[in-house]
Amino acid sequence: MFLLVKDIPMKNQKQQIDLKMMFISTLKNDYFKKFMFFFVIWNFGLSIAGPYFNMYMIKNLKMSYFDIILLTQIVSNIVTIITLPYIGRVVDKIGNRPMLLFAASLLSLLPVVWCFTNENNYKYLVTLISIFAGMLWPIIDMSNNNLILKLSDQTQTSMYVGVINMFNAIFGTAIPIILGGYLIEDIAPHVVAFAKNYMHLNIATYHVAFFLSGFLRFLAVIYLKKNVKEPGAMSLKSVIKSKIKRV
Repeated sequence: MFLLVKDIPMKNQKQQIDLKMMFISTLKNDYFKKFMFFFVIWNFGLSIAGPYFNMYMIKNLKMSYFDIILLTQIVSNIVTIITLPYIGRVVDKIGNRPMLLFAASLLSLLPVVWCFTNENNYKYLVTLISIFAGMLWPIIDMSNNNLILKLSDQTQTSMYVGVINMFNAIFGTAIPIILGGYLIEDIAPHVVAFAKNYMHLNIATYHVAFFLSGFLRFLAVIYLKKNVKEPGAMSLKSVIKSKIKRV
């Protein structure tokens, strides 16, 4: 069916496109620049621990591949399918920034919850984490995509998308993944030893990455609240107050 879809006719450009000026213009857009900074910080926090959750489940929690797929993929996907139609309407009604702020705040706590999992309780805690992830990640993805389009110059949308993806690929994905591996292999063992000897806490090396991930996500949320604006959207505080008044 997709083969039958025709491309929209492209307009002939009378003037030669200056890619350098288009790139610079994206960085001069204050609304977009601040959102891009949040976007990169947020994804940095995700990527520094994201690739290592599966390793933690296999090595530390001794989960089978079936349990990993069932508890992290199937549960999360079912929740997403059930809640997605409602999420879209809520985002349209309230605004992208308030919903992004709400979802990102809760998702900042999930890496910390992973630190309390063990071989005896993982079925309950991982399921709980997946339920929240299934509800909240669609809000993050939808709000981020909408804000990229809304805050960009409508005549240069493709350039704005390309710029934010370029910065995110380098600083929000590649670098933190490498740093995460270095953190777990070389730095976390010293943190674990310190926690055990001086604080009498038994933690895993992966927990250091998870806690740092949650902390960086929380910093991104603070930056989002203080600096990122969406024209026409209500603040999260105003949304909560209006709901309370109705009740």
